[in-house]
Amino acid sequence: MPRAAATRPAPPAPETEAPRGVDILRDTNRDMAQRMRFGGFFYLVGVTGVVALSPRLIAQPAVWGGFALVFAGLVAGRIALAARTAAGRDHDPKRTEREIGAVYLGSALAWCAFLVWTLASIRRLDGAAAVAVIATVGITSGGIATAVPRLRLLVAYALIVCPVGLVGLPLFVPGESSWVLLAFALAFFMFSVRSGQLQHQAHWDALRQTWQLEQQALDLKQSRREAEIASTAKSAFLTSMSHELRTPMNAILGFSELLLLEALPPRQRAAAGSIHRAGQHLLALIDDLLDLSRIEAGRLTVERAPVRVDAVLREALGYVEPLLQARRIRVVDALPGGACVLADPTRLRQVLVNLLSNAAKYNRDDGRVVVDAVASEGRLRLRVADTGRGIAPAQIGKLFNIFERLGAEDSGVDGMGVGLALSHQLTALMGGKLGVESRLGEGSTFWIDLPVAEEAKEPAADRPPPPQAAGFGVLYLAQDRQNLKHVKGLFTAHPDWQLRTETSASNGFERALEAGPRAILLDLQRADTETPALLASLRARAGTSSIPVLLLAAHAAADDPPPPRLEGSRATLQLPEDLRRLSELLSMLAAESTPGPGTQEPDRRSA
Repeated sequence: MPRAAATRPAPPAPETEAPRGVDILRDTNRDMAQRMRFGGFFYLVGVTGVVALSPRLIAQPAVWGGFALVFAGLVAGRIALAARTAAGRDHDPKRTEREIGAVYLGSALAWCAFLVWTLASIRRLDGAAAVAVIATVGITSGGIATAVPRLRLLVAYALIVCPVGLVGLPLFVPGESSWVLLAFALAFFMFSVRSGQLQHQAHWDALRQTWQLEQQALDLKQSRREAEIASTAKSAFLTSMSHELRTPMNAILGFSELLLLEALPPRQRAAAGSIHRAGQHLLALIDDLLDLSRIEAGRLTVERAPVRVDAVLREALGYVEPLLQARRIRVVDALPGGACVLADPTRLRQVLVNLLSNAAKYNRDDGRVVVDAVASEGRLRLRVADTGRGIAPAQIGKLFNIFERLGAEDSGVDGMGVGLALSHQLTALMGGKLGVESRLGEGSTFWIDLPVAEEAKEPAADRPPPPQAAGFGVLYLAQDRQNLKHVKGLFTAHPDWQLRTETSASNGFERALEAGPRAILLDLQRADTETPALLASLRARAGTSSIPVLLLAAHAAADDPPPPRLEGSRATLQLPEDLRRLSELLSMLAAESTPGPGTQEPDRRSA
């Protein structure tokens, strides 16, 4: 039989057309052995039936007994081969192939000998001869069907069994009926061989398709594994790059925020504002890319809770207000009062900020943005409509693809084509749907469908900072150099505030506590155990239990958990994002306190 290499066999073809590997040979051996394992019993049944119907044959016990022993041995050989191949003990597939052929053709030769003896002994067409002919027809059909996987074995079997019967009929059974039987037998022989060839072809075609599907499954599995590796590498790269980019970005945002707190001339204030907005844009882009990466990896989760839509809209408008004012775009808030949806408030605000910023960027000057909502069948559809140039129907299908800007790359409008793709996936995670309706020259309406929820409590509005008081002393236990730079810059903008810094909770810090600060700032590091213990100690002391404590956490990666608020602290702030809020809280504390006798002079030491 033709052979090929044993490593991952190619899809098989009929054995006369293509080579096959050892694995294919072993599989074919097992298939053949299972097909023929019980066929030997039919030979024994045929011998018994023919002999029982003929007194002449019964009278020769030595002959028919010998045939019975031969067929019994062949039955044993078939069963042994089937058991060996099924148990995986086919260590030499080529040898097993020869053994199967020997048993198979041996059965054919033994039956031919038995048929010749039967017809020569009877020499007439009686019941025994008819049973012998019928048994030959059955053996031929079964043998051809069993040998389908191997065409040469099939043809050899048919050539051994059929011609002997065909020749034996006119030789040993005289009369016209024998020639009629010969004609039928010849037609049956030709039909059986041709049918066997077709079955052989169909058998290997089916195997070829099966193995092609298996190979495709292996290829898909390999492609999936490679895609997962690439996705993991991409996520690791984005996470690493985000950390590398955030370090200088935090400094840019922090110091630009400090500049904006100063009384700058208009031109310098505009420049500082541009720096700050550009930094915020880049930081938002980094966070969006990380969010997309986490969604693809299945690591981004959302918390669904009742959310007041009007409250989230006010927060989102606060983010895009400068952009709307720059283009003199009027916002029409037509939301129904008290409307609530089931969503993640942070992610819903993120989606609304993206939609509102797009409505501003792609609108016309002096345009309009209308925000309204329509309730239907337990869902609320939030709509953000603009009066921009609209989107062509052919382009809407590509709108939510990442990095797709629909030809706006050279329009001068800032963007990377990330916001809508991210918003689409975030809305789906919240159990909603994001879509768009647009007409060229008239504008676009983006909508968000979300489940209606019971009324939620509206978050309390931020209190405006109270007037500042003089002589306000603050003690800062600084463990983060970047945070220290931001805090010192903030105190530079407030010359009537006094800052004293210490770098460890040792004697210096203890002596500073004796001076009676009006507020204490503590850096909160990741996996920090000393700060919680120090905070608990301050709360337990009679002289420091009433001093407000603010915790300062450095900016973390987007996938890091938010900094915790420890019991006993007034607030936990993340710098540089919350630098303005820190200024407001310190102003509030300064207004609530009065200068104590131990107030220290400002600490001007460098970090």
